[in-house]
Amino acid sequence: MINTATLVGYCRRHQSMAVAAFAAGLFIGSAASAFAQTVSGLSFNDAIHLTLHSNRDVQIGETQVQVAGAVVQQAQGVFDPLLAIEARRNEDRRPLNQAEQLLTPVLTDLSGSGSGFDAKVEKRLRSGQTLLGSATSTYLQNNTSRLLGLPSQTTRSIAFGLRVPLFRGAGESNAANANLKSVEQSFAAATAEKRFAVSLALRDAAIAYWEYSSRWRQLEISRSGEERTLGLLQELRKLVAADEVPAADIDLAQANHFERINTRISAEQALLEAQQSMGRSMGLTSQLQREIGQPLTPPPPPSGVSDLPGLKLLLERALLRRGDWQAIELRILALGERLTGARDLARPQIDLSLFVSSNSLQEGASLSGAANPLAGNSSGPSVAAILNFQLPVGNNAANGLVRQTSALLTEAEIRRESLRADIGAAVEASSAQVRRSAEAMRGSEQIVLRYAKTLDHERTRRRLGVATLIDVVNVEDRYFRALLDDVQRRSNYAASLARLGHDVDALVGTTGDQLEVNLASFMRFALP
Repeated sequence: MINTATLVGYCRRHQSMAVAAFAAGLFIGSAASAFAQTVSGLSFNDAIHLTLHSNRDVQIGETQVQVAGAVVQQAQGVFDPLLAIEARRNEDRRPLNQAEQLLTPVLTDLSGSGSGFDAKVEKRLRSGQTLLGSATSTYLQNNTSRLLGLPSQTTRSIAFGLRVPLFRGAGESNAANANLKSVEQSFAAATAEKRFAVSLALRDAAIAYWEYSSRWRQLEISRSGEERTLGLLQELRKLVAADEVPAADIDLAQANHFERINTRISAEQALLEAQQSMGRSMGLTSQLQREIGQPLTPPPPPSGVSDLPGLKLLLERALLRRGDWQAIELRILALGERLTGARDLARPQIDLSLFVSSNSLQEGASLSGAANPLAGNSSGPSVAAILNFQLPVGNNAANGLVRQTSALLTEAEIRRESLRADIGAAVEASSAQVRRSAEAMRGSEQIVLRYAKTLDHERTRRRLGVATLIDVVNVEDRYFRALLDDVQRRSNYAASLARLGHDVDALVGTTGDQLEVNLASFMRFALP
């Protein structure tokens, strides 16, 4: 059985995954209730808690959301300001030519020194334009100038520019912005898929829990039936020994007892498989699966089925809320943005760059003056316009991307229509199953009750000598089967509630950025 120490140790070993799941907004009141006290078995609420903590699909869904968020951050990098700074210092020497030797016979070579500082900034806007800015300062001095009495010079320049794309990259539909919007839609789709994964994991865990509960109860019934047939067999042996009943009755009682033994053996195997299935659905290790104890929560009774909304309303709700439907809609929007970006890349690139700059000159400055942007004489503004044209011949890369993205979009739309049909069929089947399993449960209660009364009557009739042993065995066998069937029908009804709740997205609600499990939906169909 799972106790506090086992569960706490398990959660510590998986702490990072559990924290990641709860950081994503998964909670049911207080997670501590699953581990706060020692229990002799496993309640339904504890099974839900463990599923949220440990289910692999839930953890994978959260990881996929983190990956999608990282892709968004990466796509935003295109619009990050780009700052480039360069500082330089140089010392140059070269031989004099003949003309220079005639002018400066005292010099043997030409030497000079200089320094400079460049700073550039570039900011791409989501509208397609790019803001440009630069500042340059350069200091130059050589021995020829000093010999001729010419001062050293420091030149400075400050420029501002704007690059405007006229075709490729123009407007909000430019490739970079379309790619960012596409990955943002993909991030929202991953979030919706995570919510769907949580709902699917909880549905499977609930179905597995009710199946495990029914197998546990059926094993108890099988053991009780085996004990009853053993008691009957022992009683008959005494009666045969006392010559009160014929020895032939032993064969029937022995066969009936062997049949109950085989039923109990099959029930034990079915319980083991159900235990493993539930453990896997919750994400437990094989060791912890073997330690799962008695299920403590009985299946819910049929109630509220008459208030079940109509099929049309259920289907509309499913298409409005289901995470997988929202995800495919968002991914179609993302592919549409990608197609827009691909078409933008297929256009020729014609950019118009406009610059306004101011230049200044300072003579006789020292090396440190190169870093002073305010010194010296300045001139009026200078302007420049540059027109740039680029187009790959054939442009196969961009045209191939357009074809590929268009095909992917068509495929996604086909998948959406297929999903619509699947959702419609699932909602219709699960809602019908809820109604029919509830109706079957009501009839099942009557079957068990009537067979119990009939068995009492047959036992009384046998004691009075009116009924035979085979009459009692036949009625008891029917009563035994009715008990097993009743347990299975209760499990089927509880499982049908979980299926319908998942199909119309009633198991997991959203509160802000958090996901909240609607526990009432597992016990009675309720829309949050």
